[in-house]
Amino acid sequence: MRKKTWDKTYITYLIPIVMAVVILPLLVAYREVENLLAGAGWENPSPVMADIFLCVKKEFIFVIIGVILFCMLCFLLLGRKIFAMPKIFVLPAGYLFLALLSTLFGEDSKTSWRGALEMMQPIGALIAYLLLFYYVYIVINGEKNRKTDMLSFLNRIFTVAGLLLSVCGVLQIFGCDYLHWDWLRQLLGIANVSLVESERIVITLYHSNYVGTMMVLLIPFSYVGFHREKTYVWRGICLVSLTGMMMCLYGSQSRAGIVALAIIAVLAFFFAIFQRKQNRKRIIIEAVVAFTASVLLFLFVDYVQGHKLSARFMHEDTKKMASSGFSSIETSAQDVVLKKKGVLLRADWRKEKGNLKLTLKDGDGKELTYTAGLPVNIAKLKKTSLARARKDAPVYRIGDNRYQGIYVQANSYFEGEKRYDGYTFFCGNRAWFFARHKGKYQFLNRMGRWDDCIASQNALPKAFYPFASYRGYAWSKTIAKLPQTLFIGVGPDNFERFFPNNDYASKALCKLDSVIYNRPHNWFLQMAAETGVSSAVLILCFLLLYFVKAFRAAMSLREKEMDKEHMLSFACLISVTGYVITSLFCDSMIVTAPVFWVILGGGFALVERTRTGKKKIEKMSKKM
Repeated sequence: MRKKTWDKTYITYLIPIVMAVVILPLLVAYREVENLLAGAGWENPSPVMADIFLCVKKEFIFVIIGVILFCMLCFLLLGRKIFAMPKIFVLPAGYLFLALLSTLFGEDSKTSWRGALEMMQPIGALIAYLLLFYYVYIVINGEKNRKTDMLSFLNRIFTVAGLLLSVCGVLQIFGCDYLHWDWLRQLLGIANVSLVESERIVITLYHSNYVGTMMVLLIPFSYVGFHREKTYVWRGICLVSLTGMMMCLYGSQSRAGIVALAIIAVLAFFFAIFQRKQNRKRIIIEAVVAFTASVLLFLFVDYVQGHKLSARFMHEDTKKMASSGFSSIETSAQDVVLKKKGVLLRADWRKEKGNLKLTLKDGDGKELTYTAGLPVNIAKLKKTSLARARKDAPVYRIGDNRYQGIYVQANSYFEGEKRYDGYTFFCGNRAWFFARHKGKYQFLNRMGRWDDCIASQNALPKAFYPFASYRGYAWSKTIAKLPQTLFIGVGPDNFERFFPNNDYASKALCKLDSVIYNRPHNWFLQMAAETGVSSAVLILCFLLLYFVKAFRAAMSLREKEMDKEHMLSFACLISVTGYVITSLFCDSMIVTAPVFWVILGGGFALVERTRTGKKKIEKMSKKM
């Protein structure tokens, strides 16, 4: 009786998977989020910020945790063993342990528990990811009744998720953004929220890059469904979903996503050629048709978007680095240290008889002379920002030729009735205003906030900075600080505290003055910084073991053994591969990570099942 009940109700245990894959990515709702970094000089000073994409997803993922725990309790009540797992699962368990330590002993536990603005991936989300992974693993391995055809349901879940997202994305491609519909905005509670217009679609996934990642995750399942579904209705749904997701991938203009899809498509093609020797002609024809259709969709979306998609591949959309300017700036209680082309300039000023006296010294402590008389000339100073320049005050020129191109002007800044006297340094088409603020020299940044200036280390040559839309800059600064997080990191969602956001000279060199780095644009660097280098190594080893197991299982299959189960296993392998590729340029986010961990859990389970099935076939053949 117990077994019968299990068989009839087993399909209901897919509900948490539906919640994570289908419902969670679509959630949008207005939330006010406390800005825990409002006190930081580089951050927006507003104590509360609006959020519509991330916070509601974070809330919902805790609901998913509750549903999973309830389902696992039902497993136990029905007499199922749910805690058996391969030994290699100790790797993600170790990762979670280090993440918990980083939460407790990192930079700011409050942020790690609650989640940071524009991230919303606290420790609870990381726990949810691994719980989803484990849950999917035990559900797939526990399913014994083939009459339920649970694997077909699982593939259809991914297909439906892709279909719903693609419908939203295609609407945005054609300029019909549902997030601007008045009735829907009222329903979602975002009527008073102004949305930034974007040439790239975001659907409900916060950013276009995550649209690309999500499409790469889901496209393999619609493709498999199109080939393996038996009914014309579901094959048609798979084809529509596949077409829509391809359009959304192109509409996102995510170069990482498009490149990742191209790579996994080539890998899948060569695998099919190798495995299906009897159908190579058919496979080649299908590949040509698929490639032609993809190119046509690319051209169509590119036309609709005003050729902006092709422009992202034909031209680098990043600006050149500044050719001149300070290479580093450091402020302290004693002085301001500016560096240009390896030459140091130390600036110090004190009030004498009510007037400022400026002292300039070189790196050796030798006092430098300077002369006044150069008037403020916007054209001569190459239209630099002179918002804080006094038109009635002279601009000083340093007598030493080593400091050619550096100008200084006495200036003041008023903060209410409080006056701060200091100096503006002009260099490299930029104006830098410093004054003594709260007992030490500080820089007045573009947000009108006082902040310390630091000179951070580089792990990579500066020539690498512009790589991949200046991801090279973020990676260089992040890698340089990783020795600080070898065992435990700064805590989940604390990357903004970890990154040298107040290295204003480096940002100016890259023309990134207004950019606040709260993520490194690389999942593995994100882990290394937030939960520790050791945790990133554990996840890398775990992924490597999965790839080895999945690849061996796929390559050992004979053509006649390529049933639905094996095809779904291969789809998981291709999907995970695509995600890892995009993760080299994107971060783990609550909008895409749950889907990835669901797929990885399914991939592990299917590998175990296909390997077990292979062994049974071999044993039966030996007996015969």
